[in-house]
Amino acid sequence: MPALFSSSSRFVWFLALLGVLATCLVSQGQEAPPSSPPKLVPAGSLEKERTDYQVAVYYPERPKTDPLAWLQKELSAKYPDYLIRQKVGEGQVLVIADLLKDVAEDYPVLTPMLNYSAVTEKEAKLIAGSQEVFVMTFGMVEPDMAKRVQRISEINRLASDLATNTGGYLWDEETRDFFSTKTWNEQRLFQPSKLPPNVVPQIETHGYRNPDLIRIITLGMKKFGLPDISLENIPVNSSRAAEKLVFLAAQKLFESPQLMREGRLNLRADEIKSAELVNSFSFYDNAKKETDLWLWQVGPDEGDPENRIIRLTASPQFGNGEIEALEAALTNLFGSEGRVSYIQHNQELEAASKAAQAKLPALRTRFQAKLKPNESLLVKAPFKVHGPDGGREWMWVEVLEWDGEEINGILLNDPRAIPNLKAGANVQVRMQDIFDYLLKLSDGKTEGDETSKIIEKMQSAR
Repeated sequence: MPALFSSSSRFVWFLALLGVLATCLVSQGQEAPPSSPPKLVPAGSLEKERTDYQVAVYYPERPKTDPLAWLQKELSAKYPDYLIRQKVGEGQVLVIADLLKDVAEDYPVLTPMLNYSAVTEKEAKLIAGSQEVFVMTFGMVEPDMAKRVQRISEINRLASDLATNTGGYLWDEETRDFFSTKTWNEQRLFQPSKLPPNVVPQIETHGYRNPDLIRIITLGMKKFGLPDISLENIPVNSSRAAEKLVFLAAQKLFESPQLMREGRLNLRADEIKSAELVNSFSFYDNAKKETDLWLWQVGPDEGDPENRIIRLTASPQFGNGEIEALEAALTNLFGSEGRVSYIQHNQELEAASKAAQAKLPALRTRFQAKLKPNESLLVKAPFKVHGPDGGREWMWVEVLEWDGEEINGILLNDPRAIPNLKAGANVQVRMQDIFDYLLKLSDGKTEGDETSKIIEKMQSAR
């Protein structure tokens, strides 16, 4: 993940800003980060009444009008509770705003984020060449969530109007996203009266390998006085479903930030009040649409947001080990395709398998040279069925290590006839036993899995 700050000068500027916030905000103080080892999150409220939100406007050209003068006039006319560099209390918002004229030195563009932001390639080049940036930090002490949400809505509208009137591009420091005014308005403006809003457009997730499996972390929950959420040890093949779980958990905590039991969260899709969010996800017919999670207090990893962090794990009731439990929890929540093919291998199928096996040495070399973070390699391998009828069950394994003839990986299917084995289990297979492979590339394309096409043809011919 990218570092939070890309230059020491920006870090010094931010530390100075924190000093001003601490002086001006009247509050009970900030809790120290939790110590290790992780502890379950205590029952009670997850909210913090004191929070801050930083938005910047980058200018590829000189601003159309002085942004500070525009801001002062706008606050005076429409937002009387927003006070610039004054001591504030409950119900008021502290505003610290500065026009920085040396972007490279004082508040550099985090160029890696341009590739993942809501701007076009042309706009990204303009932003990268910005000479000035107007940085606004809004601090508040607000014990009521509804009022806090109202403030975030106002700040988003204010930032949009400022960027429109002064001619710049928006940056959300919490989520590390760039926006044009058009994409900002599409994604960030909302009506707080329609509570609870969908929190997902207001936050972001970052996912990365750590080291072989995926870790997901949210960014932006701090705006609402809530902790950010992490989920670790995710097979690449399950990362999309895991991100959906994280979004649903974030929405649940946003809507109901009170934990009834220490470290426990029962996540039910049907209890999420934001129909917009739930309807944006697909559920298989066999989905139970619920799962049980444990919540842990953890310290931040490098690059994590400057916020409290809660780590999610699936309840141990779902399986032996963290990954196995997670796979079962995801299946419980979203369901699974659950298709099983019963076939006799024919000549065409065996030929396709041999062709795949011939490519394995080159595939091993490619894998050992490291795949991209969002790429994965799956192999289809046999697992012995114990019982009077015997036989083998062929299932997909996500490869974690490939040393010589031995492959170590994560089982991706729930067996039908091997009761002591579950998806998410760590398994070892031999290279000589591999029936086929599937390489998932970063551009969405795939290689291999030719045998599945033949199996589908055989099934349809029955």
